Amino acid sequence: MARTYKSFAQSYICKTHCECLGYLEGSTNGGLMEKVTIKAYAVKHKLSIFNVVKMLKSKKLKTVVEEEDGKEITYILLDEIIEKEIKKKIIPSSEKVKCTIEDEIKLLKAEVKLLKLEIEKLKIKT
Repeated sequence: MARTYKSFAQSYICKTHCECLGYLEGSTNGGLMEKVTIKAYAVKHKLSIFNVVKMLKSKKLKTVVEEEDGKEITYILLDEIIEKEIKKKIIPSSEKVKCTIEDEIKLLKAEVKLLKLEIEKLKIKT
């Protein structure tokens, strides 16, 4: 809970208020963890929802599944330590190597040649 009050009603209101704001106990940042949906996390980090789901399945993110209106909704728990690690791994679009269409065509042609060689090797083995 966020704070302890003398009366039960005041403590219940405070706890409910924190839950509405999306905070849970147990984080390193003052005892509160923010929870966000998969879509909100993807927007925040400029990732695709597919990549966020892959991170969830590989257990790189902490999650909580809650039932709201008869539906199970997965929330991601934001923790400072995990967020720092993930931000290091994300490559900003400004740092990505820009290449021309001609360069990409050359790379694709080289890849096609390698794949053809691999196919020939597999045909010989069988």
